[in-house]
This record gives sequence, C-alpha cells and structure tokens, in this order.
Amino acid sequence: MTNAPGAGFFASYCSDAQGYCWLTGSRLRSEHSKESDGEQVLRITLVHWSLPPTVGGVECHLVDVANGLASAGASVTLISGEAAPTHELLPGLDLVYAPQLDIRRPAVERARVISFSELLADASPDVIHCHNTFPLAGQGLASALEKYAYASESLLVHTAHSLWGPGPGVIRSDRWTKLAASVFMARALKLDYGWETTVMPLPVDSIRFSARSRTLKRPARLLHASRLVEEKGGSVSIEACHRLVSDGYAVRLVVASTPSIFYRTRTEPPDLQVQLQNEADRKGLSEEVTFERAPYAGMRNLYDAADIALFPSTFEEPYGLGILQAMSCGRPVIASAVGGIADNIVDNVTGLLIAPGDPSELVRAVKRLIADPALASRIAGAGRDFVRESRNLADFCAQLLSLYARARAVVQLQGRTRTIAPGRRMFMQQG
Repeated sequence: MTNAPGAGFFASYCSDAQGYCWLTGSRLRSEHSKESDGEQVLRITLVHWSLPPTVGGVECHLVDVANGLASAGASVTLISGEAAPTHELLPGLDLVYAPQLDIRRPAVERARVISFSELLADASPDVIHCHNTFPLAGQGLASALEKYAYASESLLVHTAHSLWGPGPGVIRSDRWTKLAASVFMARALKLDYGWETTVMPLPVDSIRFSARSRTLKRPARLLHASRLVEEKGGSVSIEACHRLVSDGYAVRLVVASTPSIFYRTRTEPPDLQVQLQNEADRKGLSEEVTFERAPYAGMRNLYDAADIALFPSTFEEPYGLGILQAMSCGRPVIASAVGGIADNIVDNVTGLLIAPGDPSELVRAVKRLIADPALASRIAGAGRDFVRESRNLADFCAQLLSLYARARAVVQLQGRTRTIAPGRRMFMQQG
C-alpha cells in the first residue's frame, strides 16, 4: 500500500481493535494515540489553509475549537499554510506549516514540496478533520488524505463552511464523515452534491467574547465588523449612517476589519477600504465614519465599544460567526435575513432581521433600537443567552468528540475485514 504512515503500520494492520496482533501474539500500543497517565489520548489533526493572523469565520472557529478540544483532553495538531501563525492564541498546540496549503505560493511550487502524507505521518492522527480545505487545495489533497486514512484507519471528517469554488465537489469517497456549519449549508450541499450531512452549528468562546454591559448612549456607536469584501455590505452601512445623520440622529459608525483571507480565485480588492472612505467623505461623513483594523485577539474590544452591531450582508451568508460573537458580547444585532443567519437570529427576539442590501430597512431598525433602549437591552440579553445555552463551545466540543467516537467505531469495524483478492476476505481475530 502507498502512503503508509510508518514502519508500525503493518503490525497495527494485522491487529484487532483491542491491539492484539495475530502475527506475533503480542499486544500493540497504537501508533496513532499517545498515552497520558495510562489513558489513551485521542489525536486530532485539524486542516485548513490559514490561521490567525489571517482571520475569517473558519480561522476564528479553528482557534476556538482547537483550544476547546485540547481542554477536553485531546492532543491537537493544526496543519495550515500559515507560515507565521499567532502562537499565543493556540498555546501548547502543535502548529505545522504545510507548503501545499500556502496559497500565496505558486501552484507549481506547492506541487513540488514534501508529500502531505508525510506531514500526517508525523502527527499520526486518529482523526483528520478538514475545514473548507478543498476550494483551493483541490482533488490532489483529497485523494492523498483518503489514501492515508485507508492505510492508517484514521477517521476523515470535513466541515463545509461555504460553497465557493470546486470545494466539496472534490470529496468523492464515502470514507468521509460530512458536517455542515448550518441548516442552510446542509440544504445547499444536498442540492448541489447529493450529500447527507450532520448539522453542527459553530459555537463561540463566550469567555473570550464577553463584554461589559452597556447602556445605549449618544452618539450611538454602530459597528460594522467583517472582512472588507463588497458582499458584506459596507456600503449599505455607510449609506444608512448618512441617512441617520441627515435625519438628525447622533451616530458614529466604525467599519472594522481583520487581517483577512487571501483568495486565489476572488481576491479582496486592496482598495476597497479606500473606496469606502471616499464614499463616506463624499457623503460628508468624515467625522462620523472611522475605519479600524483588529487582530482576532482584539475583536472583543470592538464589540465592547459598540452599541449596535450591523451585519447587512448582500449575499447568502453561509453562517455568520461574527454575529454570534457580537451576541455573546451582549450587543443587539441587526442582520440581513439571508442564508445561515436564520439559524441564529429569531426576528425581534435574538436580533432584528432586514432585507439584504436595503439601507432603508437598516435605518428603520437602528432607529427602533435608539428609540427603545428597553428593546435594545432585551434583544441583547436574549442573544447573549442564546449563545451561552445553544452555541456553547464546551458543549460543541463534547458533541464533536462523541461524533468522532461513533464514526471511528464504524471505521474500525470496516477495517477488520479487508478485501485482499476478488471474492476473498481476511478476517481479524478477536483478542
């Protein structure tokens, strides 16, 4: 077999689920799990092309879930194309640079580097969990992972966070356990690829994202926090600010972004912030609109200083993790009624929903909250409670570990019977 994970593979291949080797008659210590105080520790490898300082929804999720899984007792390795990740966000975890995932490198260069199977062999994972890995990495990486998992009996998991590019379409093997970040994503995956997925809505670290209680003040501070791409609706927020000021409302708008994702297929316009600044200036908002840039560790401060968080996306937002971060910080949220946002916002309960791309509706929603501080406080409290009760990081990690255990049991059962010739099977003996 190709891409075997190491010299111990054949022995583990010839053993049963309890580690009894029918070739040597001896007990084997799993090559894929380390032991701590006599107990087996699950080894999990998370795969994505970037980590902070690059920040998007997937990167935020990886920081939170990696730390959550480690706190639950797992051994966690993160493999990414981030050459200089922010280590202080992931203390004590193994961060591995994979040139194949470094999308800043030319594709030809990435193809010449060490095989991905060798990186996996060093981590010896029980579970390989990919997150939106394939829109850029493609079929080659998917095939390499499938070969490695077959050889090592590792569990393969993929969470689809969005649907752009070839993405999930390159996953053709039935070895994958497929997860969707939202009900919207699950429906889209079923429609586009015929996938049956388990929906696991992404959580938020409510300890990291907690803020002081805040009474809505004047001028009201509005926060538009997102990547600077047109479909996130920065122009909508600026136009809404313009109309509010024209109507005599004292407001300030902060347009905040983070060190962002570099896309090979749809790059973020480098001058979009300049365009938005020019737009604000043309509308006479040079004092009312400011622009800030914050790393992941500084995002809580943005929410802490805000009165109302705006998310006027103009596309089918797959999930909207930033919305949950704002809710976790106890800030009332106004968001477009699109895509996966409905998984987290009940209109007039945990937030206010508006039509996408409509500054008039955004203005009306902001005016409602300014005019009725009790409503703003009630929505903020309900949103915070929803995150703590239904999008809790510890609960999510416990559910994920349970899913790993169930899916691994199936993989191990399948691995006990391997086809070695047409019509002939080899059965592992019980220990």
